[in-house]
Amino acid sequence: MVIHLMGPSKTYNLKPCERCGFTPQAGIFKTCLDCFLNVYSLYRYEYDVSYLKLVFKRSGSCSIWDCRPANQVVETAYRLLKDKSFRSYNFSLNNCEDFAVYCKTGMAMSNQRVIWV
Repeated sequence: MVIHLMGPSKTYNLKPCERCGFTPQAGIFKTCLDCFLNVYSLYRYEYDVSYLKLVFKRSGSCSIWDCRPANQVVETAYRLLKDKSFRSYNFSLNNCEDFAVYCKTGMAMSNQRVIWV
């Protein structure tokens, strides 16, 4: 199962999942891996990489921050799911990467919108 933040654009024309019963809608949800992937592939996000690697990486693939222990990451995700306390989805200001990085590091940050000078 996966706890994740979904935006409204990912909910169009999707039927309820036969496996987990999830009905697509925007917000924080716990779904099966099939619902989460929705025909896409799974990619590994790396933590505690060098600043140089971060600068030359592909968008959304790594972070210079250390990640929390797995049990703390899961506890954070469950707390946010239960309390619905993470900000509402916004494509450019609060997206699924912000949610995942927050659960892993305690800081909501998306490398997708970082502009390097």
